[in-house]
Amino acid sequence: MKHSLIKPIVNVRNKTVHTASLNLFEYLKANSMAAASGLAVEGFIMPAPKKQRIDLRLSNDDKSAIEEAAAMSNQTITQFMVASASKRAAEVIEQHRRLILNNESWNLVMDAISNPPVLNDRLKRAAKRLKNME
Repeated sequence: MKHSLIKPIVNVRNKTVHTASLNLFEYLKANSMAAASGLAVEGFIMPAPKKQRIDLRLSNDDKSAIEEAAAMSNQTITQFMVASASKRAAEVIEQHRRLILNNESWNLVMDAISNPPVLNDRLKRAAKRLKNME
């Protein structure tokens, strides 16, 4: 998610005000109250404008649960859906990019790298097919 640094937000007794729930007016009001009280100030991040859409169909029960969770999180439905989907997308991508091998598999991979097979006709054809797919 892209963000741009705008202004600070208030940290009241180690509880940070979530920027997703603040508009600029609320920020200015909170910041002036913090300054008057001598409270610590932290970074305020405003989300970048959104340009893409995703339409989806869901059951009434799923919609109700999402609306309730968004309200409990003090977020709009869009903010809740984007945050939840983005977090899950990052988890799935990370799981698929990382390969964890046991010792036996690691040794097989290292052996194949250290001692590559002799190029035979079958391997040459496979390499050629791979190159043509790129």
